[in-house]
Amino acid sequence: TGRRLLIREEESSSEDEGPQPQPFHAAPASEARTEDAASPPRTAPRKEPPAKGPAAVTSLDTIRGAVERVSQMAATSAHPTPKTSIDFERVCKTLKGNEEGIAAYVRSIPPQELPRVFKDDINDDITAIFYSVIARSHLPKREHKEALAILQGLSAVPRFHLTL
Repeated sequence: TGRRLLIREEESSSEDEGPQPQPFHAAPASEARTEDAASPPRTAPRKEPPAKGPAAVTSLDTIRGAVERVSQMAATSAHPTPKTSIDFERVCKTLKGNEEGIAAYVRSIPPQELPRVFKDDINDDITAIFYSVIARSHLPKREHKEALAILQGLSAVPRFHLTL
């Protein structure tokens, strides 16, 4: 039933030898205690029956669009536009594995601000992030102007040519 039976130890004392511990054994059923307050009863999770009718049908594109909007909102609201390359790298580390979040974060940086943000601190890892976002996010959506703007902003960063 999911309840545990508590074991108690009986002590016997003899006048000659003092108290002698006895081996553990289960208490008789009349003296058994259970842990009702400490551990709630365990029940199996209920499965809801599948929805029926028009509400149950949701297109995959609708779900993808909703997921992308939520991830963009989360990425931009939780992480302000970086002021330095260190800020950018720190946020990208927290978003590691979340491609949509990183793409939304990169989109939140105006391309004309890239030289101000990265100054002389651009490196291979940073450019790889931008290339990945362009290849996975902008190009499949045919957002060529946005991709070009990012590349132009990166090319204006001092020492960018050293990362190629």
